[in-house]
This record gives sequence, structure tokens and C-alpha cells, in this order.
Amino acid sequence: MMIELSIDAGYKNVTIGKNIHPIKLGEVINPTEEYAIRTYTFLGEKGEKADGCLFEIIPHGSTTVMQVIDETAESQEIAVKGRGWFLGINPEGEMTVQEVGDNIVENPLIGQRKGWVGVWIAGSTGMEVLDITEPPFNPSMEISVKRDDQAIPSKFWEIFDNLKTPTKT
Repeated sequence: MMIELSIDAGYKNVTIGKNIHPIKLGEVINPTEEYAIRTYTFLGEKGEKADGCLFEIIPHGSTTVMQVIDETAESQEIAVKGRGWFLGINPEGEMTVQEVGDNIVENPLIGQRKGWVGVWIAGSTGMEVLDITEPPFNPSMEISVKRDDQAIPSKFWEIFDNLKTPTKT
């Protein structure tokens, strides 16, 4: 079953399926020059169970490659503006490359849990990705993955580098 996930233009509500949840914007974090994280919390009862953010990625930029390490953490992410790709490795070691963007009729909802490695890569127009994390996000839920990490196949980095080249859309 596909769950619809969206954020309104005024950053006042997040829609999950048919339910509209009011949000309060938090801080804007700039982990690198390539992207910013606009955090938010849900108001009301939903705020006790989840929170989220909007990744704002510059053209040909990417988020940091991260691995979920917390047993209880689960995130749902979807591209809401621009074009690009999600590159990931699931807990079983299978790699996935998913094109996303304004030109896709129905962008996929990307779910990640313990063991997932993932990164969002923007095309020439940049990209925004909406995230919801349950339980509410804590930095200890994930770790940054470095290029010299032997657990990550070299093919992952080849695809990553290829998708970040400006010749891609």
C-alpha cells in the first residue's frame, strides 16, 4: 500500500495519507555546503510519536551517506520538489537506485530502518525530500558512512559519483 506524504507550501502542515497534521518549523541545519535540513515537529498527539525534516539539496549536491543503526528507528522519505535519485543498500545487502522527481507520475515513498544505508542525490534543478521519523529523531539513530568503509561495495561509490556528475539531469 502506497502512503501519500506531502508538505504544504507554507510549511504549516504535513499530509500523511488522508490525514493533515499541523507542524511547527524548527531549526535549519547545514551539515555541508550541498544541503540543508529544515526540521519540524508535529503539533498535538502525533508529535509524541514522530517528527521530521525537509532536506533541501543544491543542484548536483547530495545528503551525507548515512546508515540507520537504531533498532526502533524508521523513516519514510519522498521527493517533493526537483529531480534526482535515491541510492541505497537495504539490510540484506541489495543495492537500489531510484529516480525521483517532478517528471515522475508517482514518486516512491522510501522507507528505511536499521541496517539501511542511503543518500539522496539531486539533479540539475536541485531537490527537496520530505522525511518523517518514528520515534522522533535522535542523532544516535544513524551514523555517517565514509568512502573507506569496507562494508560498502565499491559499486555503490561508482554509482554515487556517476549520479553526481553535472551531465546527469
